[in-house]
Amino acid sequence: LSLPGPGQALDPAVKHSLSTHMSAILADDPSPQVRLAAVEALQQLQPENLQAICLQQLKKEQHPEVSKALRELEFRNRRPDPDSSEY
Repeated sequence: LSLPGPGQALDPAVKHSLSTHMSAILADDPSPQVRLAAVEALQQLQPENLQAICLQQLKKEQHPEVSKALRELEFRNRRPDPDSSEY
């Protein structure tokens, strides 16, 4: 996946469509290599619901490399919980 460079915006509709497709691939493709590529694409796309996508997939992901990539991506994109004592 090649996204626009710095200072260049991706059309929001295209970003949404790509993110939706990458989420579907991540959820359904039998190949760990393809799912890992979907994680990398989602990392570049940074959809609003990225943390939720990662958490949902982590519930069922069995491949260690893909699980690790999902955990790392979720952690890097974690937002503070307004209801937590740390907020």
